[in-house]
Formats: sequence, structure tokens, C-alpha cells
Amino acid sequence: VFALLAILAPPVGAAEDYASLPQAMRALAKGPTLVARVDAANWLARRRGRAVEPAARALAKALGDPLSPVRRAALNGLVKLEARNHVVAIRALLARERDANVLPAALIALGTLGAPAEDGARIDAFAEHPVPAVRAGVLTGLARLPHRLARVRSMAALTLDDRADPGFTLRAAALLALARAGERQDLTQARATYVEGDGHRYWFARSAYARVLAALDPDPVESLYAMMADPDSRVAVTAAEGLARSGNPRTLLSLLAHTDARIRIAAVGGVEQAALVEAVPRLRSRARRDTSRQVRWAAARALFRLEDPLGDDLMLVAVTARQPAIWAEALALLAERTGEA
Repeated sequence: VFALLAILAPPVGAAEDYASLPQAMRALAKGPTLVARVDAANWLARRRGRAVEPAARALAKALGDPLSPVRRAALNGLVKLEARNHVVAIRALLARERDANVLPAALIALGTLGAPAEDGARIDAFAEHPVPAVRAGVLTGLARLPHRLARVRSMAALTLDDRADPGFTLRAAALLALARAGERQDLTQARATYVEGDGHRYWFARSAYARVLAALDPDPVESLYAMMADPDSRVAVTAAEGLARSGNPRTLLSLLAHTDARIRIAAVGGVEQAALVEAVPRLRSRARRDTSRQVRWAAARALFRLEDPLGDDLMLVAVTARQPAIWAEALALLAERTGEA
């Protein structure tokens, strides 16, 4: 399941393959096309070690690019690099930015990298913006700071109906924010909003609901277990991860041996996302002997992400696989580890 998604990944040798950090920085600053500059920003966002700070400087400078997709890619890159040294540049961008396609990324970046005392008011200033995606960015940004207004704004958003919030965008963002900034008593309203508003229609709302259950429900095991059978793997993995985050890692580990391969895949994904190193022996068994190829590949990927030697070996084998989806994702994972395209 996870490997199939790699078909959509850019091919090896695409425009984002740079020989050096200076070359990528030049492409970001002076690339002849939008695609070239966005590719350069994405490449710089994967730097590691001593390359992080020069990459972050280049991304911060790109916040002044005239093209909105480049500014958005630069903001996302600064978040990935955890570039708190460049929060001043993000504040400056937010003060002048008018593009609704960039503002959500700016609000989330400031919430992730900023300071509650200084940046709560800056983010909350956009709480009445006419574009729902921007208001959703406010909720996420405030929750990530975290700021006391995150709970206030999120609880208010939960009272919206389909006319005020078509597509459940704001209500899903509110659920995610409450998973970070909510209190146990908020679960009653969160559950009512999800059920009465038919949140189950949208995968992102189901995923958000799984997160809030894991964070606020004192006994979420039964609900999260049921959500692990969701037909959308993103929801299933979020529910599985929720078992670990809610203090039920043993339940999650036991599901690695479930009779349903879909549940095993979700359990592997949850283990990976929660970084449960105690699951490594069971993951090794799944990677070697599971009857499902999808489970074996998911376990191999999780082992690699958890930096287990068997995962490294399996990735090196996978790059020689005949199936394009397998070797493409293996190459992408290796690139993620090394910081090279």
C-alpha cells in the first residue's frame, strides 16, 4: 500500500538532483522556472548536519520570491529544518503577505518555530480572514505555539455547520488543534461535532478525530482499533499511532500479529510514526516472514526509519527490485536518510 504511493514520486535525475549545496542555492535564487526554484527549495529542506544553516539562510531569503509557490515551499522547508534562527524572516513575511495560498503555511511555520508570548497575537490577527484555509492555519499555528487562544478558537470552530464550514475544513483543523491544546472535557463537543456534522465523509476529518481521541479520551482503545480498519491508510495509521500515544503501546504491538493484513499494515505504520523501538524484533519477523507482501514492505520501511540494520539491508536489496514502485520508494527513503537526491 505504502509502496504504491511512490509511483507519484519524481524520477531519479529530475530537476531536483543537485551536485552541491551552492548549486541548489543558486537554483533557488535564480532558477529560470517556477518548478526549478520549488525543486531547489525542497532539496534544501532535506539537508542535514552542517548544511542545515546555509540551507536555512537560502530558504529564508526565498521568502521574498515574487512567486507564491516558492515562498510556500521555502516556509515548509524552514519548518522541516527546524530553523528557529530565522523566525524573524517568517514574521516579516507574515506582516506583508496577502496571498491566501501562502498565508496558511506562514501561520503554521510561525506557530511551529515562534514563541507564544511574541507570536500568538500575530497569528490570531488572521482569525477572521475570509478564506477558510487561512483560518484553519490560525488554529494549527496557535496550537503549535502553543497559545491559550488555540483552545478558545478551536472550540468556537466546532460549533460551525456545513454552510459556514463547507467541506469540514475548519472543524477538522479544530479537532487537530484540540489534540494539542484541548482539555479532557472538550471531547464531548469534539465527538458531537464529528458525529452530527458527518465528519466521517472526509478522510482528513476521520484522521483528525483519531488524533483527538488519542489525546483526550481516557479509554480510546476500542474506538481507535475500529478506525484501524479504515479504507484510507492515512486514517488507519493515525489511529494505530494513537494507540501508542495514548499509553497503549502493548495493544499496538499485539496487533502486528492480527489475522487481517490491513490491520497489520496499519499497526506497522503506527509503530513507525510513534518510533516504538521495542517493536523492532516483531518488525523483523514481519519483514522476513509475513504472508502479505504489503506487510513485509511496510515492516522493512519501518525498520529503516527506526535505523535498524536489517532495514538498511532490505532497502539496499529493494533498490534492485523489478517493481518500479518498490525501488522508487527505496531510493526516496535512502535519499531522505542521506540528505541527497
